[in-house]
Amino acid sequence: MANSGTSPINAVLPIKVARSITAPSQAAPLQFENQTLVRRLELAIAASSSLNQLMSQLNRLIGEQSECLALWIAARDEQGQFTDFQPLSEESSAAVWDLAREVVPPLVGHLLQSSQICSTPLPCSSLVQLVAAPLRSQSKPDTPIDFVLLGCFESSNQTTLRLQWLMGLATQAITNWFQAQALTHVETKQRGLSDSLKLIRDLDRTTSRTQAAILIVNQLRRLLSVEQVALTLNGQLIAVSDVEQIDQFNESNKLIQAACNQTLRTGEPVAFLNSTAQVTPAQLALAGYCRAFRIEACLNLPLSLSVGGTNQAMPETIGGLLIAGSADRLGNRSFVEYLIQLAGLIGGHLEVVLRANRSFKEIAIQRIQLLRKHRWRKVALLAASIVAIVLSMPVPYRIACDCEIQPVLRRFVAAPYDGILERGLVKNGEIVAKNQLLAQLDGRNLRIELAGLQAELGGAKKRRDAALAGGDIAQSQIARSETERLEAKISLLEQRTLNLEVRSPIDGIIVSGDLEKVEGAPLEMGQTLFEVAPAEQMVAEIAIPEAEIQYAKSNMLVTLKLNAFPFRTWSGKIESIHPSAEVVDSESVFVAQVIIDNSENLLRPGMEGSAKVNSEWSPLGWNLFHRSWESVRYWTIW
Repeated sequence: MANSGTSPINAVLPIKVARSITAPSQAAPLQFENQTLVRRLELAIAASSSLNQLMSQLNRLIGEQSECLALWIAARDEQGQFTDFQPLSEESSAAVWDLAREVVPPLVGHLLQSSQICSTPLPCSSLVQLVAAPLRSQSKPDTPIDFVLLGCFESSNQTTLRLQWLMGLATQAITNWFQAQALTHVETKQRGLSDSLKLIRDLDRTTSRTQAAILIVNQLRRLLSVEQVALTLNGQLIAVSDVEQIDQFNESNKLIQAACNQTLRTGEPVAFLNSTAQVTPAQLALAGYCRAFRIEACLNLPLSLSVGGTNQAMPETIGGLLIAGSADRLGNRSFVEYLIQLAGLIGGHLEVVLRANRSFKEIAIQRIQLLRKHRWRKVALLAASIVAIVLSMPVPYRIACDCEIQPVLRRFVAAPYDGILERGLVKNGEIVAKNQLLAQLDGRNLRIELAGLQAELGGAKKRRDAALAGGDIAQSQIARSETERLEAKISLLEQRTLNLEVRSPIDGIIVSGDLEKVEGAPLEMGQTLFEVAPAEQMVAEIAIPEAEIQYAKSNMLVTLKLNAFPFRTWSGKIESIHPSAEVVDSESVFVAQVIIDNSENLLRPGMEGSAKVNSEWSPLGWNLFHRSWESVRYWTIW
């Protein structure tokens, strides 16, 4: 806004240099007269995230402490001059600048010579002071002046020294802000380096590319304090921050994938800011992503397998890293350079993870591609050697069998006498305890018959007593015999009446005996009502095929897997093998018994599954081909 002049300074303007206060560019403390203002300046420094915010705060605070007409600031240009003064407030700054335009160049020239705060009145009025203060981004006095802060004040009620003090206080605040920003920058770099090293350590511990990708996006989102981070490998979306599972057919994920893959075409970073004047073709996918997710800006960085040196080929771009956040942050050049370096570091370590966690299929394909480069005879010889070595490796021979769970012991509960079933209290498969009530017999007929016999007994006793009283010995003997017969029958019925409850003889499980549908049916003495088996242990009956019986022996380890529990296994040893074969499903088998622990009460009689008998160790080739060889011998050799 102004150009430097060459007029003699001391002869034209009454310039006053601040001699009573220490220049803000020096490190000595100032003797402030207003501690409240100092505190407010400290709060402004802490609350300002940019230089423009700090200047706006200073303009307001200086305006409250003085009759400030306008404030300007100018940065040093390439020639080391301060000519482009920018107003800190648009209010009346243009009119005041027209009055101060001719005074500014000599005042700035004297400031550069003295490196101290200078002031001079305006030619139009001696009550209007123009104060210039040097500003350094560093507190060292030998560093060059980076900015010049210029203020125009009405000094009718304030001394020139106070105005110079206010300007010195403002420049000191700006210098402190620069120092705080530098310290924050150093702390951020240190924290970024520490977090980057931790990210690399965690990345080296991953066991798959998906796990590594999820770790990268979540750690980067926390490290960079951005809204979202996404990563693609070979064009496929692998991970999005704060998302556990990726749906490739989701429209939102398709937008993210398109934005991540934008850098695969050129291998160069691509950025989109809302302030971009015109969207280029390379920014179309990023712009669509930002509009869809309502994000200010995003940056797409390439991920390469290796960072090429002078003697290396160009690095291969295998993926893209999308970082979405605020436009101020992603528009910062130093922050973007830091992200590019971080992406290169991640790409190099991602290559290590991909190589260390390759699948067997990927390794085999790579080996085959390497073998194709050699002669086919060497390849065949090497392949035959590998096959021979593999087939000669000893492995345990496992006999595949079918199995069925049966109880170790069975106890039968029978009807104690002829009667009618009143109700059954348990069902098949229930766990019962010893002496637990299983069923109740109907005792009404017994009680009716018992009452009739008791009445007959009373009549027989009266007849006996009457015969004895009349001296009829024969009739008394007959009546006595009838009485004894009735008493014996009454005793039997009373005993049956006491045994109407059917109870379990042991702790176990009801194998059979669901009597709910036959309640009220007559029972015969000795008829089986329930079958109870102990539940602590079960017997697994292993059906060993006849062709494999020669390889099965007692005490061999057996592993079971039941159809009811496909994700659990049980193990035990062969207790015994039946000496005779049985025909099961048109196949001749030998049944072996294996005791299985059932402390969890999961096993039930009748459960079926498969079993593997671990036989002796034999070469892998024998395990694979011995059955075919035995069949050939059976049909050709007698």
